[in-house]
Amino acid sequence: FRLLADNARDVVSRFRLSPPGFEYVSPSSEHVLGYPPEAFYADPGLAERSIHPDDRARVDAAALPGSELDATLRFRHRDGHWVWIERRSTAVAGPDGSVVAIQTISRDVSDREAAAEALRASEERYRTLADQASDGIFVATIDGRLVDVNAAACRLVGYSRDELLAMTIDEVVPGSPRWALAAAGFDEIGSNLLRERSLRCKDGSLVEAEINVRRLPGDRF
Repeated sequence: FRLLADNARDVVSRFRLSPPGFEYVSPSSEHVLGYPPEAFYADPGLAERSIHPDDRARVDAAALPGSELDATLRFRHRDGHWVWIERRSTAVAGPDGSVVAIQTISRDVSDREAAAEALRASEERYRTLADQASDGIFVATIDGRLVDVNAAACRLVGYSRDELLAMTIDEVVPGSPRWALAAAGFDEIGSNLLRERSLRCKDGSLVEAEINVRRLPGDRF
């Protein structure tokens, strides 16, 4: 175990509850957090103090022997920047069944969290632009389920957003543009087809519209 832990990219540690202190911290702690194992041995409270204040409420040592706690937390690196850590903690029981130590495996997931944040920001920008658009925007999966609509689309057909997201594109566009997916040249993401179609409104009436069908990533259009 020691050989594997010493050479692991993840930070492996074991914290003794009484008297409190680290019994083991793998060498990767210096690469991930900037602190060598000796810093944690000398200062048992270093790890806890390094957790972002907003994340400390989610840190709760496992109360039952063998129980596990998974959490994604921000830790302050020795140079001052924040590192996103995915941490799994397991309670270790002593001879009498009580918890005597906590074993933890910590992984740097900063790149993953940065990508997720960038995606959230991109989706928020898209939502803002889509809701400000004067044209109705309907996004559907290849099997016809509506997965997104903007405010203009709701006004156009008289349905609320929640109502539309419970429907299929076929219910809104009789002879829906799913036919377009089989059209020549529509297999590539970003390719377009322009057609005139009738939209069925909530009151049963039909409204003529020019529909621009665009292939999107993730088998959507």
